[in-house]
Amino acid sequence: NLPRSITLSEQLNSADPKAQQYFCLMKVSDHALAELINHYEQVDEPTLIVFFGDHQPSLSKEFYEALYGKKLDERTTEEILKQYAVPFFLWANYDIPEQQNILISSNFLGMLTAKTAGLPLTSWLNFLSDLHEHIPVITPVGYITADGTVVKEADDLSPEQQDWLHKYEMLAYSALKNPSKETAHFFHLAQ
Repeated sequence: NLPRSITLSEQLNSADPKAQQYFCLMKVSDHALAELINHYEQVDEPTLIVFFGDHQPSLSKEFYEALYGKKLDERTTEEILKQYAVPFFLWANYDIPEQQNILISSNFLGMLTAKTAGLPLTSWLNFLSDLHEHIPVITPVGYITADGTVVKEADDLSPEQQDWLHKYEMLAYSALKNPSKETAHFFHLAQ
């Protein structure tokens, strides 16, 4: 019973008939998000909303090839990273610093949220803050360094960046294997 408020080109529609429904649902979600923010604009309790997605929709390969105008396996690392880039925002009903065009991957979003909220940072979040200054985007597809360079393989990072990445991998692995231990202990292991 969803009204078809979005119209796609015939090429995109035939590549994946579900895409039009997805984009219509996305529009409905936008309206719901506006309602949520309108509600919290009226609330006295300080409230911070973090909104993001972790990937693009699971539409067909044919849809993405029609959208990009090329076969998926012909894309560059930069183009693949763009596919996985998702918009996000932090909104508060109180004053927070405004920023735009932040280079960040989702693994750093908790750290950014804590900093924005003015919360004390744990050892783990301090480590992520330092790591973010060296490699602000870390994904299975590739990396983007602080100067905006796209790097496909970890071996192509500088020795200092590789060291930061190695520490991050050790800490993440330790946290998964020993979730009950203090983060500070894991931070100490990486030094």
